[in-house]
Amino acid sequence: MMVIVYDLVSENLKAIKSEYKDLLRNVRVKCIRLLHQLGVQCTESVILVGVDNQNKIIDTIHTVFRLYEDLILKIEKDLGVTLPRPIVKVIDITPEQYQIFSELAKKKLEENIDIHTDKIKTIIESKIIKNTKTVINSLKRIRKEWIRIKNQCIDLGLGLESEINNLLNLIDQAIEVLSKS
Repeated sequence: MMVIVYDLVSENLKAIKSEYKDLLRNVRVKCIRLLHQLGVQCTESVILVGVDNQNKIIDTIHTVFRLYEDLILKIEKDLGVTLPRPIVKVIDITPEQYQIFSELAKKKLEENIDIHTDKIKTIIESKIIKNTKTVINSLKRIRKEWIRIKNQCIDLGLGLESEINNLLNLIDQAIEVLSKS
C-alpha cells in the first residue's frame, strides 16, 4: 500500500495578481480531483491509494506537474516573480501505517457521508427547488463520485459499503422526487 502526500501551489500567494488567481485556482482544483481519483482522502493533503490504482500514479503526477508548469511559467514571465512548484510524493507504507491511514480515511469518509446525507435529506424535504434540472445533474455527478469512492473503499478494505449504499439510495430517492416535480 502507499499514500500520496501533496502540497499544491495556491492562488492565495501575495505575488499573484487577480487576473491569475482564477486560472491558478482552476488548475489547483483540477489537480486535486486528479489526485483524489487515485484513492481516498485521509487528511487534507494525504490520499490512501489501493492496489488497483497504483499503476496510474506516475501518469497522474506527470499530468499535475505539466498543468502547473505551463501556468507557473506564464505567470513568472508576465509578473517577473518566482513561484513555488507543487510537491507530490508517493510513500510506501507498512501494514501498521496502513492501519493508521485507513482509520483516518474511514473517519473522513464517515464525516462526508453524514454531510452528504444531511444535504440530500434537505433536498428531499424541500418544498421548492429552483433549477430542478441543475440539481438533478449535480446529484448524478455526486452519485457517480460516491460509486468511485465505494469501489476504492472495497479495494482498501475500509468496510463502508453499507453506509455508502444507503447514501446512494438516498441520492436515487432525491433524483426521483425531483424528477416528479
